[in-house]
Amino acid sequence: MSGRPDKPFLQIVACAAGVATDVGKLITAAHERNWDVGVVATPQGLGFLDVEAVEAQTGLLTSAQPGGLRTNLARPGPLMRSR
Repeated sequence: MSGRPDKPFLQIVACAAGVATDVGKLITAAHERNWDVGVVATPQGLGFLDVEAVEAQTGLLTSAQPGGLRTNLARPGPLMRSR
């Protein structure tokens, strides 16, 4: 076993930019290519996202994190560190 998931995983970081409103298009494109997707939003980026729609599209719950960051990471990756 290689420790890699069966499907590739795309982690999207959404910040306070107008293009973030179209994150659903990126999620759809990734799903069409058989990728799993997670989204992390900066606190300001949340205002550009439809969080419920992102959760419905990714199948992952969005949870509140310390400092106001919301994330729907499916599994820990090498860039995540616990405190």
